[in-house]
Amino acid sequence: MRLSLISPRHVFVCICKAVNDKSIRRAVDQGARSVEDLEQDLGVGSSCGRCRVHAEAVIRDQLNDGDPVQSPVPFSSSSMLA
Repeated sequence: MRLSLISPRHVFVCICKAVNDKSIRRAVDQGARSVEDLEQDLGVGSSCGRCRVHAEAVIRDQLNDGDPVQSPVPFSSSSMLA
């Protein structure tokens, strides 16, 4: 099962830094265009790095004005443990 990035609830994208998709979308609205921008502004991807692909998907989704995007890698407990 894949996680749709369009959801009434906000999901954590970066667990290490406690950053959710709403924070990433707000950063994109304020000019962030890459995971590197998010890393500098919010710390996203600066610890374990597992969130980087998901953060990139949220950036693309926000830049596409809410066009539905599927997470490129399904969220699961096993993907978070590896």
